[in-house]
This record gives sequence, C-alpha cells and structure tokens, in this order.
Amino acid sequence: MQTTYASYIHALVGDSGLQKFEKFVEKKMEEEAIVNGVWNFILQHYLGKSARKFLVYPEMRTSDKSGRMDLIVFEAHVGEEALEVNEQPVIILEGKRERGQVGAIKDIRLQLGRYMDAYKTKELYGIGACGRGVVFLRMDGGDNKAFAFQKSQKGRISQGDKPDGFLDIVKDNISIELTLMSILDLPSGEDEEMDE
Repeated sequence: MQTTYASYIHALVGDSGLQKFEKFVEKKMEEEAIVNGVWNFILQHYLGKSARKFLVYPEMRTSDKSGRMDLIVFEAHVGEEALEVNEQPVIILEGKRERGQVGAIKDIRLQLGRYMDAYKTKELYGIGACGRGVVFLRMDGGDNKAFAFQKSQKGRISQGDKPDGFLDIVKDNISIELTLMSILDLPSGEDEEMDE
C-alpha cells in the first residue's frame, strides 16, 4: 500500500480526509503563508520517511543575498560535537497565493530559477507552489528544467516535462508523491521500471 500525503491526511482526519483537504485548499490557498504551510506539512511527511536527516529553514536569504526563499531544505548530519548542516541545499520551495496559471507559472519559475542559480551545486531541486498548483524544477548543469514523475495507464512510472502547467495538489497527488520520493531517494515500494 502506498502512503501518499493523501493517505497521511486520511490517517489524520478519517475517511473523508482527502475531500476535506480538497475543500481546505479550495478555500484557503489565497494566502502565501497557507500555501507554504501546506507544503511544509507535505515535505515533513516525506522528509520523515528518509534515513537521511534534514533541516527546513523558512524565509532564508540566498547565499548571494539576492532574495529570500520561502522554505529551504538542507541535509544534516550528527557530528561528534554538534549537528552539522551541509552548505548546499537539497530543495528550495517558493510559494505563491492562488492566481491565474498563465502568468503565475512563468513568474514562479523565473523567481525559483534565480534562487537556484545562487547555489553552485550539482544537484538541486526547486518546488514552485502557486495555490493548489505545483511545478518541480531540477538544476542540471546550470539549466533549471521542469519535470514530474507520472504514472501511465499501464502502471509504469516515467519522468515527464510539465512546463506549461502545474500539477494539482489533490488530483495529481500520485505524481507529486513519485517526484518527492525520487528527489529524496526514497523507495517507492513497487517493482516498476522507470521509462527512459
């Protein structure tokens, strides 16, 4: 059985959990703080499944001081004397209130891309959330490319581009789950092969 954040919500609020979550996001995602809070909730669910340790910092300035990110995730290690945090982030999240998709996806990708460019790292993922919509970016050789993992009708998992639109936080929860699990190197619990 897959444990998506939809299942997590179900465990928290019962049988009608996903419907209640959908009603919540329909009414409440007009505020950026709530969008960021919902994504903090979702990220904590997946970060907690990893054998790796993470710290999530809210409202942190980029390394070059060019902007302030809504959430940034760093990998942490328990050292001999103290907690040690890697200097290079794993995930940067930029959240926006709900608004029309056409301008929002362009704006959020540009802003998130600038934040990602501030870090000279080989592997960095960005999450751009706009209301109930989300786009994932991956820094790959200096290029910020949109991507998401999707499950086909035949049950195979493939990585696809979704540059012209957002995934929906409720309707696309399986694709979002697969993407987050890939980013965090979590096993999916399924014996499916990845399509190239």
